[in-house]
Amino acid sequence: MKCPQCGKDLGSDLLPARCPDCGANLRDPALVSGSRDAGASRRSVEGLTGIGKGSTKDRGRHRVQLALAVLIVAVFCVGVVWMVRWAQGTLSRVPDVVGWRYERAEKELKALGYDVDREDVATKDASAGIVVSADVPEGGSGTARLQVATARTMPDVAGMGLEEAEAALDGAAIPYAVEERTGDGEDGRVQGASLEAGREVVGDTTVTLYVTRLPRVPDVMGKTRQEAVAALSEAGLGYEVESVPHEDGKAVGTVVSVDPAAGTAVKPGDKVRIGVVSQRKSLSQATAEQAVAAVYDAVSPGDSIGSALSALLSPESPFAGKGAHEVWYGMVKAAGGHEGVDARIQSLPRSVSSASIDVSDDGSSAEARVSVHWDWTSLGDGYQGVTSDDLHTITMTFDDEGRLLTFYDPQTDVPAYRVES
Repeated sequence: MKCPQCGKDLGSDLLPARCPDCGANLRDPALVSGSRDAGASRRSVEGLTGIGKGSTKDRGRHRVQLALAVLIVAVFCVGVVWMVRWAQGTLSRVPDVVGWRYERAEKELKALGYDVDREDVATKDASAGIVVSADVPEGGSGTARLQVATARTMPDVAGMGLEEAEAALDGAAIPYAVEERTGDGEDGRVQGASLEAGREVVGDTTVTLYVTRLPRVPDVMGKTRQEAVAALSEAGLGYEVESVPHEDGKAVGTVVSVDPAAGTAVKPGDKVRIGVVSQRKSLSQATAEQAVAAVYDAVSPGDSIGSALSALLSPESPFAGKGAHEVWYGMVKAAGGHEGVDARIQSLPRSVSSASIDVSDDGSSAEARVSVHWDWTSLGDGYQGVTSDDLHTITMTFDDEGRLLTFYDPQTDVPAYRVES
């Protein structure tokens, strides 16, 4: 582009405000050929750099204003930094007294103008007399509240319930463990502790509570007799077995009742009664009938009676494994009714005229009323055709399998008779 007044070639770059040769005002679009483009170029230059916008004097004034603005910002920043540091310095005057001994903390805070309020607290995290928490207001005045660790003393927990003892130890900030022990005391009661009452608890010492825990009756319902007995023995308990008559839907040999109930706390060695389904009653009935026949349906009485009874004996009977004669005398003649009676009378042939046998519901015992017919012919001359009848009342007991334990006839197997002169 050329200057419209002097014709100087101004080039195609950015347009200056005035012609460098003639000083023509190139901001006047009327003087410039292609004024629209020149105006646009000039505005671009002014917007970006300010070149061509004013004189050197204007540019100097702008520099002063800029420097003044920078100075103001710098002063403001310095002021902010100073205020922050001043505040930090003021706050740092309040010491962090946590971990100090109380006496030192109290002295320091009072020197700064604070009142001091002390609260003793039990804690395992600090020794007695050490500040464990501090609430100190800002400003160097007011009340500073300090929590101070106090000595922990073992409380007397013997005889307490477990929950009560745990609460006492928690309140004293004493760590604890629980050890269950069997005993005769009340279930769940504290027998004692590993640290004597009144002793100071040092550091993070853990106190052990010894608590009575009575054995519980195990759940043996539906188990076999053998399984139930094993479970009770393992729990340290005794047992009594009660035979329950067999009924439809109940398996023979299984437990159908437990007393006390499963889960009940009982003392060690206590007996638990279990009811076991059994055919004991019917088995005992059969054994009783055979025993009566062996003693009172004998053509050749004597040791043969002992042999017949031996086959019916329970292994638990005191006569199990004994000889036939010992069984006969030991069981049948135990009442002594035969003493002083002629031995021939003791061996008279006899037979059962009638018998009524009543077996207990559980099959453990039976009572028999037996009418016996005696034949005296074997005594010789004068006794031909002589017979007699009498009634014998007999009691018998049986084991769980219905086998014979005892046989008792107060009259023994001797006929009732009287001697006439």
